[in-house]
Amino acid sequence: MWGAVSLLRNERDLESAAAEIALIAEEVGAVRVNTLRKLKELLEARNMIMTASLMTHAALMRTESRGGHFRTDYPYRDDKNWFKNIFIKKSGASDVSYTTREIDDSKYPRLKFSKFGLEVRE
Repeated sequence: MWGAVSLLRNERDLESAAAEIALIAEEVGAVRVNTLRKLKELLEARNMIMTASLMTHAALMRTESRGGHFRTDYPYRDDKNWFKNIFIKKSGASDVSYTTREIDDSKYPRLKFSKFGLEVRE
């Protein structure tokens, strides 16, 4: 996660991380435990893997840079296409859906930015 889904992200590294996380999830899914302590550790590991996977896929989906999410392959903020939130819904053991929803402009007005990502004041 630190190497590929950290401060500087790009599509190639995110896809590689997603594939590696899927392999780890598969391995951990086959683990069986026989004590409560080991069960706790296994559940914590599964939760960390799920969080890593959700973060990675959402980062892949957002093709812009915004706040703490910086993509070197999309270095600029894109309010025209990405003034929205990503919602993640899990239903069942492995069904996950990612949807986007526009942000209400009346509550949070769009800011104007230069091509370098600096706010432009009018």
